[in-house]
Amino acid sequence: MNRKQKVLMFLVAVIALLFIAGDHPLVDHWGDVASSGTGDFGSKWIHTATSGVRYGLWGESASTDARGVFGRASTTTGSGLAIGVYGETDSPTGRGVHGYNTSGTGANYGVTGSTYSTNALAAGVFGFNNRTSGSTRGVQGIVKSRDGFGVIGFLNPNSGDGNGAGVFGSNSATSGTGSGVEGYNSSSNGWAGYFTSVSNGVKIVASAGSTGLVVTGGSKSAAFPTTDGDRLLYNEESTEVWFSDYGFGHLEHGYARVNIDPTFAETVSLNSPYHVFLQAYGDADLYVGKRTSDYFEVLVIGETKDVTLEFSYRIVAKRLGFEEERLEFAPWVTDEQPFDTPRLPPEPPPLISEPVEVLP
Repeated sequence: MNRKQKVLMFLVAVIALLFIAGDHPLVDHWGDVASSGTGDFGSKWIHTATSGVRYGLWGESASTDARGVFGRASTTTGSGLAIGVYGETDSPTGRGVHGYNTSGTGANYGVTGSTYSTNALAAGVFGFNNRTSGSTRGVQGIVKSRDGFGVIGFLNPNSGDGNGAGVFGSNSATSGTGSGVEGYNSSSNGWAGYFTSVSNGVKIVASAGSTGLVVTGGSKSAAFPTTDGDRLLYNEESTEVWFSDYGFGHLEHGYARVNIDPTFAETVSLNSPYHVFLQAYGDADLYVGKRTSDYFEVLVIGETKDVTLEFSYRIVAKRLGFEEERLEFAPWVTDEQPFDTPRLPPEPPPLISEPVEVLP
């Protein structure tokens, strides 16, 4: 290749770059830099236009497996902040990095993130908000479809066993009334939280002596299908924390001794007074005699001792560890806030213009 051909190819390359950048001169461009200083970059392109669709750097590839723009941070020292691709904006409604897929079909993605690290703290996508007050978001998702999901997570292990979660929320604050996961619903017929499972439903784990579940302004019920549709059966509430057990007994010659189920006995305080309710299935008046932590006695009222019949009983005792609980204040009650005040939903995100496909 002679000198004239080399010069011609160089001019063509320069013209092509100017065309890609939006017919406006590029300034402050410098190429490969091998310095390890934090202020140096491998390549830098700055566009000075203040209006119209302009790009400081444009990358494009027609290959099905290639990348339009590729960034890599190859440090293996385990120290320092290594970033493959970094984006930043000073605009109050701008995006540091934005991904957009123009295809109207297929399971495509605007932005994807992945990691091959086995470290428990590694993440395919990580969102961070440095603001220390207000209704901030680390990651936010919005969808316009009435059947869509703003944010969705899947647990998809390589093996058949899955012990993790599709979505996990954690509150690491040591005080306050925050929550690991919070849901809000503005529809009169919707739900703040909705769970569907092919096996078990919802499991709640709380520390001993703490509140496991509180429902404000509503009832706790079970839905059961009937020939007339699903019907609700409601929980019975009480002023103290009671556990109960039901059973049948048999009166022989006016007397019966009922042994308390030892497993049930492990869950309640039987050294404190407990209740026993009786129902005779026959012509007899019964009463409860001696009560111990292992058994209780049932006898017939009157002088007739040859009564033989069946009876049922209900034993009610205080839950172990909750013997002193009675009409306790709700966890959030203070002198300043005697009643529950649900937290308002976060502020809606600002409206942003939708990206428009612009070819170079």
